Amino acid sequence: NIRELIFTETTTLGVRSTPISRLSLPREVHAVETTFGTIDVKVAKYKGMTVTVMPEYEQVREVALRHGLPFRQVHNEVISRLKGHARSVGS
Repeated sequence: NIRELIFTETTTLGVRSTPISRLSLPREVHAVETTFGTIDVKVAKYKGMTVTVMPEYEQVREVALRHGLPFRQVHNEVISRLKGHARSVGS
């Protein structure tokens, strides 16, 4: 417990705390075929409109490492494939 640590290991007399909540957009996951294989893409929507499309970070990273390529190159490949399939992914 961080409060216990602060009170027992420092000279502080008090700690401020504020409850925080997180709102997140509904999302779907779509599989996109690339020259490196299938990579999942998260599609987030707001009021029925697609607002964010993002390849799954760990999958892009793993492909980049396996092929000895820069992360950005693999990421851009996925994005370019998405542009060709925008209707099926973003709808």
